[in-house]
Amino acid sequence: MAQQEIKSLTGIRGIAAMMVMFYHFNIQNFLPNFLHPLIQYGYLAVDLFFILSGFVMALTYANLFKGRFSFQSYKTFLMLRIARIYSVYFVAVLICIIVFHFYPEWNNHAVPITNSNITMNLTMTQGWGWGQSYLGPSWSISTEFLAYLLFPLCLIVCLSPSQKMATLTGFFCVMLLSILYWIPADVMDLNKDGGAMNIWNEMTFAPAMRCISEFMLGILTYRIYRSGVINHLINQKFMVGGYVGILGVLLFVKDTDILIIILFPMLILILTNSYSIVSKFCAWSPIYFLGTISYSLYLFHPMTYWVKPDILLFLQNNMITHPHLITLIIQIGLSLGVAIFAFYGIEKPSRSILRKFVARQ
Repeated sequence: MAQQEIKSLTGIRGIAAMMVMFYHFNIQNFLPNFLHPLIQYGYLAVDLFFILSGFVMALTYANLFKGRFSFQSYKTFLMLRIARIYSVYFVAVLICIIVFHFYPEWNNHAVPITNSNITMNLTMTQGWGWGQSYLGPSWSISTEFLAYLLFPLCLIVCLSPSQKMATLTGFFCVMLLSILYWIPADVMDLNKDGGAMNIWNEMTFAPAMRCISEFMLGILTYRIYRSGVINHLINQKFMVGGYVGILGVLLFVKDTDILIIILFPMLILILTNSYSIVSKFCAWSPIYFLGTISYSLYLFHPMTYWVKPDILLFLQNNMITHPHLITLIIQIGLSLGVAIFAFYGIEKPSRSILRKFVARQ
């Protein structure tokens, strides 16, 4: 069942987590105007996460369900995923609940501290169309957990022996994403928040549709990878260069969300070629390290907003020049520091303990 890690895929997770953080921190306010579109598309890093997750889940666990479905295999898969994601998630959400109880003014989305909301958040079910997240980014963890629950069914559809079935599935996923892209924000109360695919309002089922469609595109990407039908293309320098050029242009053009998302599967395939310059960069030790702490960074970076006003006030009271820029730098440093601490202090040891427990079952 174990697969050798593709380090470049871990590295791209680190880049994606940084893009989400930069987007949330409005780092574009400190950059030249021509770079603003790049940062303002930071929310699309979540779409990359979803597609990448589908690919990696298929790469790692498809053989677990090879031949036939069994409840034992399903149980093993879910326990391994919970061992991977739950401990640090639980700690992060619990911190939010406690902090918001004593400091309700820090509860930016005014999510009530009720038994039902607490239960949904702690069971990762709040993002399924009926709840709200105490920790902003956790809506995506909740929808991805739903994708994990549906994983065997997704495999059956996406890895069907029928090429026609796989093609129709891919077409359906792209069409669903296109509908989400084109539908006006006020029709379903999507609150697109400045971006056509920045859909995260958990009181609708749209975020879950966004996640599951892209998760399945990731599994279909694995199908293409496994078949080897385009290996000769991703090995060509002109192909990699052309792709990077097209994606780069789209990232600097407004309202190209759906085109960028459709190109993400090709990025993953290119990253599987360890000899490409893109893969080498993403597998480079500093980028790879960001990838290893990306989950903790994704979860904990919003908490720096709780101390941002005090940091800014301190700098202003002491007549420090460029207080907003320095506050941003401190926020980024705190985010990385807390992520490193959470990874080595919570995520990594708890994952090891829980995986050993699963292995004994």
